Amino acid sequence: MARLALKRLEEAIHEYDVIVGILPTGYGKSKFLFHSRYLFNKLGKVIHVLPLRSIVAKLAEDIKDLGDVGYQAGILVECVDKTPFLTSKYTVVTFDSFLFNFYGIPVSEIFRSKWHSDVAFMISRCSHVILDEIHLVTTPDSISDVDVEFEKVINVIRDVIEWYARVGLKTIVFTASLYPWLIRYILPHRVGRVKIIVYAPEQHEYCREVKKNIKDMENVEVESFWSVDDDFYLKFKDYCKYVGTFLHFKELDEVLEEVVSSTRRRRIFVLFNSVKRCIEHFERYRTHLEKRGYSVAIIHGRMTSEARRKALNLVTREKSIVVFATQAIEAGVDVDFDILITEVAPPHSLIQRCGRVARYGLESGRYEIHVVLGGEQVKEAVERLCRGVYDTRVTLEVVRELLKDADIHEKMALININWRLPSEHILWDYLRLLCIPGEVKICELGHVKSFLNKLTHLRPRALKALKEIDERLSGSFIRASALLSVYTGPVDCQFKQEFLSKYTIPVSLEFIRNNARRVLRIENECVLMVITTNGYVVSKRGPKLAQLLKFPITSIYRTLSKIRKEYQEVPGETARVTFLGLQAKEHVFDEEWGYIKW
Repeated sequence: MARLALKRLEEAIHEYDVIVGILPTGYGKSKFLFHSRYLFNKLGKVIHVLPLRSIVAKLAEDIKDLGDVGYQAGILVECVDKTPFLTSKYTVVTFDSFLFNFYGIPVSEIFRSKWHSDVAFMISRCSHVILDEIHLVTTPDSISDVDVEFEKVINVIRDVIEWYARVGLKTIVFTASLYPWLIRYILPHRVGRVKIIVYAPEQHEYCREVKKNIKDMENVEVESFWSVDDDFYLKFKDYCKYVGTFLHFKELDEVLEEVVSSTRRRRIFVLFNSVKRCIEHFERYRTHLEKRGYSVAIIHGRMTSEARRKALNLVTREKSIVVFATQAIEAGVDVDFDILITEVAPPHSLIQRCGRVARYGLESGRYEIHVVLGGEQVKEAVERLCRGVYDTRVTLEVVRELLKDADIHEKMALININWRLPSEHILWDYLRLLCIPGEVKICELGHVKSFLNKLTHLRPRALKALKEIDERLSGSFIRASALLSVYTGPVDCQFKQEFLSKYTIPVSLEFIRNNARRVLRIENECVLMVITTNGYVVSKRGPKLAQLLKFPITSIYRTLSKIRKEYQEVPGETARVTFLGLQAKEHVFDEEWGYIKW
C-alpha cells in the first residue's frame, strides 16, 4: 500500500503556486521528493528549509542518494557536500541560514570583510522552496514581547512565500500541527493559486476551522484527503486500542520511577521543556538506569553536533534505552519509542513528541504516553513547567478542556487521544486539540515589512545591514534573539576540521544574557573570542559584554574587522581569520556527552 496523500500532493504541485500539506507526523512529508524522481527531475533546483540543525543533518544523510544534494548549517554532515550559497540541485538548510541568504547576507561570510551578497541573494531567490515543520517557527513562544516577535516571524514567512509566487516558483509548506487560524497569517493576499491539503475527513472540525479562516481569500482552496485504503490509515486506525494517554498530577521523577519499575526493558523517551531540567535528570538517573540494564542517552539543542550524532546512533541501535531529550528531537528526527514521558506543553509540541511513539506502526503490543502536569494545582504547575519556553495560556486552555470529563484516579487521568490519525468517531485526536486554543491577537508592525523591503530592494552595505538586523530584529529573522557559537575546545594549537563538530555549541543571546559570567571567559568586561588564523587556533579579546548583548552580530563583526587588520588580511582576498565562537571556561564543558554543564 502507498501513502496516497503524497500522490495527491504531487498532482497539486503541477497545478498550484503554493501548496500547504497538513499531514500526520511520520507520514513521509520531508522525503516525498526522494520517492518521486520524476517530479524531482522536473522541478529543477529546490531549497528544503528546516528549523533545526539536527533535522537538516538527518535529512541530508537520508536523501544523499538522490544525486546532487548539499546542505548549509553550522554542522558537519559526512558524505554530503556543504554548499554555503545553496547551489546544489537539492539543498537542505536551516531557516536561519536560508533567510540570511534570502535577504542578501551570505551566512557563510557574515563575519567576513567582503560579502558575495548578490550571489547569496540571487541563488536563494531562483529556486523552488520547501518550508518544512513550519509550526516550529510560526508558533508564538513564551517571551516578553510575544506580539512583536510573532509579527516579525509572520512578516518574514509571508514575504518569502509572496516572493516565490510572484516570480513563478513553487512554495511547498509542510506541517503536522499548525493552528488553523495561523494559516490566514502566513499566506499573503497577493499570491497565486493556493491549495491546502488536510489529511482528515471532510467534516472534521479542523477542516471546518481552516475553511472558516480563509473564507475571504478567493485564491485559496482547501481539500480534505481521506482514504481507508491509505497505508498510513491502515497502520493507525486502531491506535487507541494499543496506545494509552495518561495525564499525571505529580512530578516527573515519580512517573519515571513507576514506569521503569513496572515494565520490562523497553525504549523510553523522557522529554523536557528545559535543557537545564533535562541535564539534571540525566545526571541524576543515568547510573541508576544503567544498573537496571538500560542504555542511557541525552539529546538537546545545546550540544555539539558530534555528541548529538553519537547519541542518535545509540538511540537507533539499542533495543532497551532511556533517552532524556528536549525539543531538539521532537520534530523531523525519525526515531521510534514504546513509552513517552513528557512535561506538559502546548498541543503543537505534544503532537510532535507523541509522534515518536509507535512511529512505524502498532507492532509491539501496548504503548504508553505519560503527560506530566507536575502537581494538583494545574495552573501553577503548568506555569512552572512552561514558563520562558511556551505560551502557558495555550497550554492551560487545552489541559482544562481535556480534564472536563476525565475520570481522575490516584493523581492520574486516562484520556483517549489518537495522536497519529484524525478520527471520525473518537472524541479527541491531534487535529481537534489544535482547534481548542483561541487566536493569538497581534498588532501590525509596519517597520518590519518596510525593513524587509529595504533589504530586498535597496541592499544596504554589510555593517549597516547587520546593525539594523540587531536593532530591528534582535539579530534574527525568526528567533527571539541571535544564535551565537560558544567554543569549548583547545586553543594555541593547530586547527583541525573536527573541532567544528566536537567543540562548537550554538546558544541563544538569551542564554548568554543569563549565563555569561558562569560560562564565558571574560577579561575587563570583554568576552574572549576564539579564531583561526593561518591554520592556528588562538584566543583574542572580543567586544564588551554589554555591547554583545545589545548588538550581537554587529559587535562581533566590528571586532573581527580590527583583528583582520592586525593580521594584515586584504579585504576580498583569501580569509586569514575565521571566527569559531565565544570562548568558554574550561570547567563548564562535559566532553564525554558534549554539552555545557549546569
